[in-house]
Amino acid sequence: MCPNCDGNVPASSAMDNLITYLQNNDVSFGMVWMDIELCDNDPSCWNSLQDNIDFIQEAVQTFQKNNIAVGIYSTAWEWERVFGSDFTGFSNLPLWYANPDGNETFSDFGAFGGWNWPAIKQYNWYGSDCGASYDADWYPL
Repeated sequence: MCPNCDGNVPASSAMDNLITYLQNNDVSFGMVWMDIELCDNDPSCWNSLQDNIDFIQEAVQTFQKNNIAVGIYSTAWEWERVFGSDFTGFSNLPLWYANPDGNETFSDFGAFGGWNWPAIKQYNWYGSDCGASYDADWYPL
């Protein structure tokens, strides 16, 4: 979800629409994860660093005012391109990071965005079972 994708501005309206859809369709969920990535490595889906921060902050606040838990999914590389290397404003939220090294461990994690430790790791992008493809994720129990 980015500010230059159709129907996403303002962020509060887009998030309200998502919340309404989920509620109207009895979708059960525990948390919403904001996916902070370039769209197919296309930097034009995002704006200036500050505009990007403002957009995601508005989205996060919309979820929080509706008592919906929210986390951030990103990598250090994506984070730096969307928010800059110094921005730490969402580090109070859980982090789900990706490193497809095949290892179910956080030992590879390098701090970024104010996070010193993640909550979840995506360790494989190429899982497949019974004809379905999926990403493999891990978190300590």
